[in-house]
Amino acid sequence: MSVVHFDPYHSDEVPEKAMCGTVGIWEGSTMHNEFSSATCWDLVTCKRCLKQRNKLTKAVKLIEADIIKGMGEFVEFCKDEL
Repeated sequence: MSVVHFDPYHSDEVPEKAMCGTVGIWEGSTMHNEFSSATCWDLVTCKRCLKQRNKLTKAVKLIEADIIKGMGEFVEFCKDEL
């Protein structure tokens, strides 16, 4: 059984690397079909992800804050164009 990595933006596409930094095991490998990820920390079994939990959680918050800021700037831009 493969480990379950943390992935706050879970999709059907297999990433090139896990958020914890684990790389190179997906493409062209038998492990490609075994890659698992979860958005819920209770399901994560990857030791690297669990060790970096606080760091990864903070990174996600920063990414989401940046996205929200960008959306607000886009709204303001659209208002100015009308």
